[in-house]
Formats: sequence, C-alpha cells, structure tokens
Amino acid sequence: MEQELIPHLFRTEFVNISALLCRKFGLDFMADADDICADTFMAALESWPYNGIPANPSAWLRRVAIHKALNLIQRKKHWNEKGVKELIVDSNLVELQIEPMQPIKDNQLQMIFVCCHPCNAPEAQIALALRTLCGFGIDEIATAFLTNKEVINKRLYRARIQLRDAGQQLVMPDDSTLGQRIDNVLTTLYLLYSEGYYSEHHPDVIREDLCREAMRLSMSLVEAFEDRYPQIKALLALMHFQYARIKARTDRMGELILYKDQDIQLWDPFHISEGSRLLHQSSAGHSYSRFHLEAAIASLYCQPDPSPNKWSTILHLYDLLYQLMPSDLILLNKMYSYARVHGNAAALALLSQSNIPDSQFKWALMGHLYRDSDSGLSADCFQKAIKMAKTDKEKKLLDSVIKDLYSI
Repeated sequence: MEQELIPHLFRTEFVNISALLCRKFGLDFMADADDICADTFMAALESWPYNGIPANPSAWLRRVAIHKALNLIQRKKHWNEKGVKELIVDSNLVELQIEPMQPIKDNQLQMIFVCCHPCNAPEAQIALALRTLCGFGIDEIATAFLTNKEVINKRLYRARIQLRDAGQQLVMPDDSTLGQRIDNVLTTLYLLYSEGYYSEHHPDVIREDLCREAMRLSMSLVEAFEDRYPQIKALLALMHFQYARIKARTDRMGELILYKDQDIQLWDPFHISEGSRLLHQSSAGHSYSRFHLEAAIASLYCQPDPSPNKWSTILHLYDLLYQLMPSDLILLNKMYSYARVHGNAAALALLSQSNIPDSQFKWALMGHLYRDSDSGLSADCFQKAIKMAKTDKEKKLLDSVIKDLYSI
C-alpha cells in the first residue's frame, strides 16, 4: 500500500510542505525546504512499512517536516527566537491546517507564480518550478534539460538568489504584475504536460502522472481566475484533447502506436467533450494565444480521418501558429499536414527548401514522405531517425515502420 501512496503524496504534498516552510521563513529557506521535504519522505519510507500508514498521512508528513525544520533552524541559528516560537505553535495546529482545501490550492498557485518570477530566465523558472512545485529530483531535471546535476544545482541556486534579491514574497502578485507572469506560468504547465505526454528522456515515453498533475494545476488556475485569462482554459482544453487519445497511443505491451494506427474506440469521449467545452469558453474574446491554436489542432486530431476538410483546416492552423511562434517542430508538423493536403511529393519539395536541422523527427517525417515512392530511401531515413532517437520505445516504433516497408 505504502509503495503506491508515497509516490502519490510526494507529487501532491512536496509543494505544500515547501510552501508552508517558505511562507513562515521566507524564500531564503527554499533550498533547505527542498532538503527537508526529501528527508521527510525518506522518513516515511523507513517508518510506514513497519509502523503502519498513519490515519492522516499528510498531517504526519507536515509534522515531521516542521520538526526537522525546527531542528535545522536551532542548529543554524539563522532565524530569531520569535520565528521559532511561531513555528512551534503552527506545528501544534498542523492537523487543522491541512483540512481546508482552498488554502492548499492557494499555496500551490503561489509557488507557481513565485517560481515564474520574471527576474529569472525562462529555463531557470522552469527548473525551479519542476523542483519546488512538482517535486522533481535534481537528476530528473538534469535529464529534462539534457545537462548534468552540477549545472542544474547552479541554476537553481542562482534562481533562488534572484528571487531573494527581487524581494519576492510567497504571496500572489497584484494586478499590476500578474499579467507579466501568467504566460510563464502557463508555459511551465505546458512543458510539464508535454514531458508527460511525450518524454524524450524517460524510458516510458508517456508518463500519465505528469499529465494529470499538469491538468490538475491548470484546473486550479481556471478556478482561481475564471474567465480573466482565456488562455488558461485554452491550455486546459489542449490537455483534455490530447489526454483523450492517451490510452490509444500504446499497445498492451506498452509500445508506441502511430496516430494512423490508433484504435479510435479507445479515445475518451469525456475528455473530448471537456476539451470542446473549455475551448468554446476560451474563444469569447477577440484575440487568441498559441494555446487556442494548439487546442484547435488537437480537437481536429480527435476527429476520424473522413472528417471533411480536416487536414486543410489543420494546415491553416499550423500556418497561424508558425506565424505566432516559429519553431522547427511546428514547421515539421505543418509539413506533415501539408502532405496530407497536397501530397508527399509537394511536401518533400517544400521540406528540401527549408533549413530545418537534422533530428529524429525530421528524418522520420522524410521517411514517411518517401514511403510510397522509394521504400529504400524511406528505410534509410528511418534508420537515421533511429540513430537519433533517445529511448528504446521510439527506436522500436521506428524499426517496426521499417519492417512494414519491406512487408508491403
């Protein structure tokens, strides 16, 4: 039982405990709060298998964390006696503090906005959010950023110093600064979801727990701001549309399945309906964000291929998205939809004129585009994609495509 409960609590309670400690002692305590959280969960792993799971696991974790914080504070003597006494009083009320759900949601939202303070570069904001908000280990963050632990530790250290020097407090920003952070907050949640939806650096590739966590946090933002920022609902709509197909993206053995081979009976109508509702609500204004466009594209991917004008509409949306935020990955997706509308030869001609750098996605697309006209060249492209793929599941998928070429 504890083997399933502790990972769940780690994802949900890490941020709450960290927020509780940072609220009491300020952001200077953030690094120590991370260590205390890790030590607290280690204590749970050591205690619960032998002593049983406590009646209120969250309260147990918070009480242990507070006592560890008190011990650390008394050793370091960095804080005044009054502050220590206040925390001692708080520790006696920890059972009461965790009962109301609204304060917990507030803590999580506040930590999101603290981590996304514009005093830090976007990559530092994301690293800090993954560490403080999502309970990621240093190794996980380093893998996500394709770097090493030393770089991440330095990045986190500098980010915390920047927050301290900016005089940031663990409170929601006022109206004058809220708009400066909302896009960074949404980008962080988008990247968290993306890491779960398709991880290039994790052997499972699809990590549903990260997807659900990103959706839960996005829903908290919807509840907090309602219709004030339409892009929040657009982001959550995108997540619902993509999550609708998540069970169809792998087979019984956990291997990846191409979109064209997915069993549409496994697409979840509830998430498609929720995505449609949220996208409609987010479209009341006169402007749109990247999330509106991506959600609209994802909604069309949730329609069977015979849908009239499906791919021409997707192509138009990718044109708008590329104009809004040009990137190589968006351009590759645009090329795929271009091929569905104008044919593979036309898409190949367009791709040959581009300056997109080599990647597994570029070679996989070229392999697909050559599939009908030159199976040998198609196989060569897929082989190059395999060499650049980062996970075994991706390599197996590409290898199966090559085998299908020669079975035709």
